[in-house]
Amino acid sequence: RQTEGDGNGSPSSQPAPDVSDAEAEALAFQMRVFLFAHLMPDYNIPEWLQIEMPAANGVTTARSLAKLYASLIGEVDGVRLFSPETLEAARSCNADGEDRGLRRITRYGLGFALPSPHMPLLSAGSFGHPGAGGSIGFADPESGVAMAYVMNLHKMSEDQRASDLIDAVRLSL
Repeated sequence: RQTEGDGNGSPSSQPAPDVSDAEAEALAFQMRVFLFAHLMPDYNIPEWLQIEMPAANGVTTARSLAKLYASLIGEVDGVRLFSPETLEAARSCNADGEDRGLRRITRYGLGFALPSPHMPLLSAGSFGHPGAGGSIGFADPESGVAMAYVMNLHKMSEDQRASDLIDAVRLSL
Protein backbone atom coordinates (compact mmCIF):
# COMPACT_ATOMS: atom_id res chain seq x y z
CA ARG A 1 0.00 0.00 0.00
CA GLN A 2 1.38 3.39 -0.92
CA THR A 3 1.68 6.18 1.62
CA GLU A 4 2.09 9.91 1.22
CA GLY A 5 5.29 11.54 2.40
CA ASP A 6 5.53 14.47 4.81
CA GLY A 7 7.57 16.48 2.31
CA ASN A 8 10.86 15.61 4.05
CA GLY A 9 11.24 12.15 2.59
CA SER A 10 9.50 10.42 5.51
CA PRO A 11 6.27 8.58 4.94
CA SER A 12 3.26 9.93 6.79
CA SER A 13 1.31 7.75 9.18
CA GLN A 14 -1.82 8.09 7.01
CA PRO A 15 -2.03 5.86 3.95
CA ALA A 16 -2.85 7.59 0.70
CA PRO A 17 -6.14 6.60 -0.91
CA ASP A 18 -5.53 3.80 -3.33
CA VAL A 19 -7.86 3.29 -6.28
CA SER A 20 -7.21 -0.44 -6.20
CA ASP A 21 -8.43 -0.56 -2.57
CA ALA A 22 -11.72 1.08 -3.57
CA GLU A 23 -12.08 -1.34 -6.46
CA ALA A 24 -11.31 -4.30 -4.20
CA GLU A 25 -13.91 -3.12 -1.68
CA ALA A 26 -16.53 -2.74 -4.43
CA LEU A 27 -15.76 -6.24 -5.75
CA ALA A 28 -15.91 -7.71 -2.24
CA PHE A 29 -19.33 -6.11 -1.72
CA GLN A 30 -20.52 -7.52 -5.04
CA MET A 31 -19.35 -11.00 -4.04
CA ARG A 32 -21.28 -10.73 -0.75
CA VAL A 33 -24.41 -9.73 -2.69
CA PHE A 34 -24.07 -12.77 -4.94
CA LEU A 35 -23.17 -15.17 -2.12
CA PHE A 36 -22.99 -18.24 -4.31
CA ALA A 37 -20.55 -16.65 -6.79
CA HIS A 38 -17.51 -17.76 -4.79
CA LEU A 39 -18.54 -21.38 -5.43
CA MET A 40 -18.04 -20.89 -9.17
CA PRO A 41 -20.90 -23.27 -9.95
CA ASP A 42 -21.57 -24.87 -13.29
CA TYR A 43 -24.91 -23.22 -14.01
CA ASN A 44 -25.71 -25.78 -16.68
CA ILE A 45 -25.81 -28.99 -14.61
CA PRO A 46 -29.18 -30.41 -13.48
CA GLU A 47 -28.30 -30.18 -9.77
CA TRP A 48 -27.79 -26.41 -10.01
CA LEU A 49 -30.92 -25.93 -12.11
CA GLN A 50 -33.03 -27.76 -9.49
CA ILE A 51 -32.04 -25.49 -6.60
CA GLU A 52 -34.80 -23.12 -5.51
CA MET A 53 -33.04 -19.82 -4.93
CA PRO A 54 -35.41 -16.81 -4.88
CA ALA A 55 -34.32 -13.98 -7.16
CA ALA A 56 -31.34 -15.92 -8.42
CA ASN A 57 -32.16 -18.88 -10.62
CA GLY A 58 -35.39 -18.68 -12.52
CA VAL A 59 -35.19 -21.40 -15.17
CA THR A 60 -37.71 -21.25 -18.00
CA THR A 61 -38.19 -21.18 -21.74
CA ALA A 62 -38.40 -17.98 -23.75
CA ARG A 63 -41.94 -18.89 -24.83
CA SER A 64 -43.14 -19.33 -21.23
CA LEU A 65 -41.47 -16.14 -20.03
CA ALA A 66 -42.92 -14.11 -22.91
CA LYS A 67 -46.35 -15.60 -22.20
CA LEU A 68 -46.04 -14.56 -18.55
CA TYR A 69 -45.20 -10.98 -19.54
CA ALA A 70 -48.00 -10.95 -22.13
CA SER A 71 -50.47 -11.91 -19.38
CA LEU A 72 -49.33 -8.91 -17.34
CA ILE A 73 -50.41 -6.43 -20.03
CA GLY A 74 -53.34 -8.26 -21.60
CA GLU A 75 -55.45 -11.38 -21.60
CA VAL A 76 -53.74 -14.67 -22.46
CA ASP A 77 -55.75 -17.89 -22.52
CA GLY A 78 -58.54 -16.13 -20.62
CA VAL A 79 -56.22 -14.82 -17.89
CA ARG A 80 -54.95 -11.31 -17.22
CA LEU A 81 -52.67 -11.16 -14.18
CA PHE A 82 -52.37 -7.39 -13.63
CA SER A 83 -55.13 -4.86 -13.17
CA PRO A 84 -54.47 -1.50 -14.83
CA GLU A 85 -53.51 -0.07 -11.40
CA THR A 86 -51.01 -2.86 -10.70
CA LEU A 87 -49.54 -2.45 -14.17
CA GLU A 88 -48.94 1.24 -13.54
CA ALA A 89 -47.33 0.49 -10.16
CA ALA A 90 -45.02 -2.06 -11.78
CA ARG A 91 -43.74 0.45 -14.30
CA SER A 92 -43.68 3.61 -12.18
CA CYS A 93 -40.14 4.37 -11.07
CA ASN A 94 -39.52 3.82 -7.35
CA ALA A 95 -35.72 3.53 -7.40
CA ASP A 96 -33.28 5.24 -9.74
CA GLY A 97 -29.52 5.36 -9.32
CA GLU A 98 -26.36 3.37 -8.89
CA ASP A 99 -26.87 -0.23 -7.83
CA ARG A 100 -23.88 -1.10 -5.64
CA GLY A 101 -24.34 -4.82 -6.25
CA LEU A 102 -24.54 -4.66 -10.02
CA ARG A 103 -22.20 -1.66 -10.18
CA ARG A 104 -24.30 0.21 -12.73
CA ILE A 105 -27.20 2.64 -12.97
CA THR A 106 -30.55 0.89 -12.62
CA ARG A 107 -34.20 1.91 -12.42
CA TYR A 108 -36.95 -0.12 -10.75
CA GLY A 109 -40.70 -0.05 -10.45
CA LEU A 110 -42.48 -2.38 -8.03
CA GLY A 111 -40.76 -5.70 -8.70
CA PHE A 112 -39.59 -4.93 -12.21
CA ALA A 113 -36.66 -3.25 -13.87
CA LEU A 114 -37.35 -0.22 -16.02
CA PRO A 115 -35.40 1.02 -19.04
CA SER A 116 -31.97 2.39 -18.13
CA PRO A 117 -28.68 3.03 -19.91
CA HIS A 118 -27.61 -0.58 -19.28
CA MET A 119 -31.02 -2.06 -20.07
CA PRO A 120 -32.68 -0.25 -22.95
CA LEU A 121 -36.03 -1.93 -23.46
CA LEU A 122 -38.52 -1.36 -26.26
CA SER A 123 -39.76 2.02 -25.02
CA ALA A 124 -39.85 4.25 -21.94
CA GLY A 125 -43.05 2.45 -20.83
CA SER A 126 -41.54 -1.05 -20.93
CA PHE A 127 -40.88 -3.08 -17.78
CA GLY A 128 -39.25 -6.44 -17.20
CA HIS A 129 -36.13 -7.98 -15.79
CA PRO A 130 -32.74 -9.09 -17.08
CA GLY A 131 -31.22 -12.37 -16.02
CA ALA A 132 -27.71 -13.61 -15.52
CA GLY A 133 -25.78 -14.37 -18.66
CA GLY A 134 -27.79 -12.04 -20.90
CA SER A 135 -31.35 -13.36 -20.71
CA ILE A 136 -34.27 -10.95 -20.48
CA GLY A 137 -38.04 -10.82 -20.32
CA PHE A 138 -40.22 -7.72 -20.63
CA ALA A 139 -43.51 -6.25 -21.74
CA ASP A 140 -44.32 -3.01 -23.50
CA PRO A 141 -47.98 -2.08 -22.89
CA GLU A 142 -48.12 0.67 -25.53
CA SER A 143 -47.08 -1.62 -28.39
CA GLY A 144 -48.63 -4.78 -26.92
CA VAL A 145 -45.30 -6.59 -27.24
CA ALA A 146 -44.10 -9.15 -24.70
CA MET A 147 -40.69 -10.63 -25.39
CA ALA A 148 -38.20 -12.99 -23.81
CA TYR A 149 -34.75 -14.19 -24.72
CA VAL A 150 -32.98 -17.03 -22.93
CA MET A 151 -29.94 -19.11 -23.79
CA ASN A 152 -29.49 -22.85 -23.68
CA LEU A 153 -25.95 -22.44 -22.33
CA HIS A 154 -25.34 -20.06 -19.44
CA LYS A 155 -22.19 -17.95 -19.50
CA MET A 156 -21.24 -15.23 -17.02
CA SER A 157 -20.25 -12.63 -19.58
CA GLU A 158 -21.69 -9.67 -21.40
CA ASP A 159 -23.98 -10.78 -24.22
CA GLN A 160 -25.16 -8.30 -26.83
CA ARG A 161 -27.67 -10.65 -28.48
CA ALA A 162 -30.69 -9.66 -26.34
CA SER A 163 -30.09 -5.95 -27.02
CA ASP A 164 -29.74 -6.67 -30.72
CA LEU A 165 -33.05 -8.58 -30.74
CA ILE A 166 -34.82 -5.77 -28.88
CA ASP A 167 -33.43 -3.25 -31.41
CA ALA A 168 -34.73 -5.43 -34.27
CA VAL A 169 -38.20 -5.62 -32.73
CA ARG A 170 -38.23 -1.84 -32.18
CA LEU A 171 -37.31 -1.26 -35.84
CA SER A 172 -40.02 -3.63 -37.02
CA LEU A 173 -42.85 -1.76 -35.24
